[in-house]
Amino acid sequence: MKIIPAILANNQSEFEARLRATEAFTDIVQIDVLDNSFVPFTSWADPNVIKKFETPVRFELHLMVEDVEKYLTVWSPIKNVARAIFHIEPFLNKKEDAGDLLGTAAFYGWDMGLAINPETPVEALEPFLEKISTVLFLGVTPGQSGQPFKQEVIEKIKAFKAAHPNGPSVAVDGGVNADTIPALKAAGAETFCVASAIFNSPDPKAAFLSLQKLL
Repeated sequence: MKIIPAILANNQSEFEARLRATEAFTDIVQIDVLDNSFVPFTSWADPNVIKKFETPVRFELHLMVEDVEKYLTVWSPIKNVARAIFHIEPFLNKKEDAGDLLGTAAFYGWDMGLAINPETPVEALEPFLEKISTVLFLGVTPGQSGQPFKQEVIEKIKAFKAAHPNGPSVAVDGGVNADTIPALKAAGAETFCVASAIFNSPDPKAAFLSLQKLL
């Protein structure tokens, strides 16, 4: 089990400050990439700038975007990328396209995952489970940090784990904190992506270690 700090930044200085802070306590961060289309918000995550950062931290991309192919392409030269996760929702009626994009990302040598919003039926993931290593369950409507967790997602995770006990690992993002981690862990979640509960703390490292103790 693992806590992954999630960086949702408004500008370059905020992004770099959060990245540098995590170097003291983790080997991987999630980078939230928002396009103002799939979600009505944007984030700062410019790969042309980020590729110049020297850091030992690996990157997991959470692509909250419509044009997944575009973002996979622009991030492909970034050596720190270890995993890319994109949402199933833009492909509910274009399943072949989603399969092709999973193949593209695998070609880059990345682990692949699919993310699913709280209201999307988990059956939408079925055609792709053998192609991915991770399912990222959103505990909130994607796009903004600090939202309250939607409790129905716990039952959704339980049902997924019961149906696929040997399937992809389960990660959760959105509303993940000390109050929600115990129930998520009991439901079968293995990876916990955390933004506000770490970066809104005056001591991000202490906040991270405190959450880690809950696993």
